Amino acid sequence: MLRPRNLALAACVLIAGWLVFVPLAALLFTAFTEDTGFGPGPASLKNFVDAYSSWHIVRLFGNSLVFAGGTAVLTLLMGGLVAWAVERTDAPCGSLFHALALLSFAIPGLLTAMAWIFVLSPNIGWVNTLLKAAFGLKEAPFSIYSMGGMIWALASHYFPLAYLTLGPALRVLDVRMEEAALVSGARYWQVIPMITLPLLRPAILSTLLLLFMLGMSSYEVPRLIGRPARIDVFTTDIQAATHSAPPEFGIASALSFTLLCICIVAVFFYRRSTRNAEAFATITGKGYMPTRIKLRHWRWPVAAAIGLMF
Repeated sequence: MLRPRNLALAACVLIAGWLVFVPLAALLFTAFTEDTGFGPGPASLKNFVDAYSSWHIVRLFGNSLVFAGGTAVLTLLMGGLVAWAVERTDAPCGSLFHALALLSFAIPGLLTAMAWIFVLSPNIGWVNTLLKAAFGLKEAPFSIYSMGGMIWALASHYFPLAYLTLGPALRVLDVRMEEAALVSGARYWQVIPMITLPLLRPAILSTLLLLFMLGMSSYEVPRLIGRPARIDVFTTDIQAATHSAPPEFGIASALSFTLLCICIVAVFFYRRSTRNAEAFATITGKGYMPTRIKLRHWRWPVAAAIGLMF
């Protein structure tokens, strides 16, 4: 007879399996069967031939990788700056920034994308309107309808997530290795790439992987900002296939299969890079209190810059 704890564990495994494998099985079944218009037909590779037989797929693949990769890197830099300021410096308002990071998840990505359109659209963006009036410009200096605009719009929405994932790693990092390097004569700008970042490599790679997959699966920003700029990614092409007449669910599933394979490859390289996780752990016999970096007269400017990001 199963114990209550084992019974609860088995129930959790069954629920997780249902949530993961049932949609995955439906995706694979639809991708590898012929789309007859009345439901799946016999097994076939026609969906993949139709989806990948044109040069459009090359541009689609490149746009998706640039968008997801650029978003992951920019989001990591923004979130890492916030995590460093809150966890490792004496900049004020750290608890406020932590609360804002949690509250930011209450804002849907659709609203964030719409907000940046109202700010940086070349036609209705109020920032461009003010700059044209102030400097007598004939054309808008900024345009959200570009690859850079797409990356910025999504990174500005996800950087609190990067902060929440990197913050705990910085909080528990044993700083005595850094202090030993500083006592030995190293500069702080030398300690960060040689000691701090290598110790944080598992946290950085896991954050990058998470942000990359979120960028690959993002839909709101590519739909609202990328489509007017004629920058298509996998998610917008999948949506276009499902809304065609008649709907092409087989082609949509074949395109979705590529997203699945990209994420599997990313997880593989992450596991390969962090397979020796014990090499990044520090063993200590007593507790310690990390020494915060004193910013002196830069305390409030750093806090103001982070507040402006939020």
